[in-house]
Amino acid sequence: MRLLINFEISKSYPEWKAVFDAHKSSRDEANVKDVFVGVEAANPQKVHLMFEVEDMAAMQAFMQRPENAAIIEQSGHIVESTVMIPLAD
Repeated sequence: MRLLINFEISKSYPEWKAVFDAHKSSRDEANVKDVFVGVEAANPQKVHLMFEVEDMAAMQAFMQRPENAAIIEQSGHIVESTVMIPLAD
């Protein structure tokens, strides 16, 4: 399934993106595939992602692992601003 996610960041997009890119191997291991990664043109503090994931439960489990949760926090991702939208064809 495809999953659209958006959230705000407290750091610059390049700072956030560097942490995100460095964490790719963990996403690969969890079978979370990057489809799109970008920032709003009019709001550089709002990130949009699209992933291909097995299901919502697997994605939520991935994000809640303590080591992943710490990296998400370090990246500047404002967790309480996160919106996750499962998509269907």
